[in-house]
This record gives sequence, structure tokens and C-alpha cells, in this order.
Amino acid sequence: MKLKRYIITLILTLALLIPASVYAQKFVIGSKIPEVKNEKNIDWVDSAADISKIWVVDFYSPKNPSAEKFYNENVDRVQKDFGTKAQIVIIIKKDNPDFRDLAKKDGSKFFFAINEDGKIFEALSIKYIPYTVVIDEKNRLLWQGNLSTLTTDVISKIISDKR
Repeated sequence: MKLKRYIITLILTLALLIPASVYAQKFVIGSKIPEVKNEKNIDWVDSAADISKIWVVDFYSPKNPSAEKFYNENVDRVQKDFGTKAQIVIIIKKDNPDFRDLAKKDGSKFFFAINEDGKIFEALSIKYIPYTVVIDEKNRLLWQGNLSTLTTDVISKIISDKR
């Protein structure tokens, strides 16, 4: 009886999770994604990132403990691993004093932007933060996930595939 209940629970859980995971994986690696590098969608806090480079775009919220944790624990390592081959772009949906403070603190290393109208968030169907994408100079998706899973090995593969 317990096994039957377990199997039914497992089937119901999978039935609920599969549609959500398919929706979250809307973009295929290598495909063009909506115009993230469109200046009309971005208000730069200080200076603008170079659209001719790979961008590591971290969708951030200072009110989200996971986003803050992943940023603090991983962003310097990700920048070091990419070196000059990529630029880190931190995007927030709504302007926020805490975000401005972060931009002031780390603005010499990374690029900070506000997507006030939310068009980039909507185009990528971003429902949950933290979320990170790596896009190339032609706006093709190279990787998606969060900063903690963008490992040194993954970055090395992205760089070697771009050669």
C-alpha cells in the first residue's frame, strides 16, 4: 500500500514539474534570444558595456537573499575565469538605493543597468531570481542558469567553443 501511494505521489509530482521545467527552458543554447543588448531596454547606472563582447548577464534583486549570496560568492570568480573575453552586466528590474550602493562599490569591475520597463525580464520569461545568461556578440545564448553553476569548467568550454 505504501509503495502504491509513493508511486502515485511521484507521478503527480512529475506531472506538475515537467510543464514548469519545459517553460523555464524556453531558449535553446545557440539560438538568438530577444534583444538583451538593445540600448532602448537598458538604463546604465554609470558606463555602458561593450556590445561586441560576450556578456554574462546576472538578473539581480537586492531584496533576494539568494541573488545577493550568489553574487557575493561567485561574481569575482566568474570575471576572473572569463578575463577580458566577457563583461559582467548586473541588471535589476526596478531602481533601488541598495542597487545603487552596489554599483558604486563594484562599478569599476562590472556594469550595472536598470530595466525599468521590464522588457528584458519579460522577453526572457524571467520569473525567478537569481538567473544568469551568457550571450555572445551576436545575441546568441551560450549558457543559462545562475552564477553558482557557472563553474570554471563551464566557462572554459564557452571560451573554447567561441574560438
